[in-house]
Amino acid sequence: MAYAAKGIRCNIINPGGVNTNIGVHSGGDYQREGILMLRDIIGKFPVKVLGDPEDVARTALFLCSDDAAHVNGAVVSVDGGMSAC
Repeated sequence: MAYAAKGIRCNIINPGGVNTNIGVHSGGDYQREGILMLRDIIGKFPVKVLGDPEDVARTALFLCSDDAAHVNGAVVSVDGGMSAC
């Protein structure tokens, strides 16, 4: 908050599960185990789907915009409701 007087805001985006290609280069047992673990994690999400990278990007754009001019020191979870559980 030391820079708030200079118009600098500091917020945090806390992403949850995001649909990326992180497992594409995994092979064999690692890939199979990863898929099973991912299914288990998705099953625990209130919305039952992974987010998209664009979901995180839209949140970042909002926080950089004038619409968020009074948002400072916030942690914004983009996790499909997982942090509310």
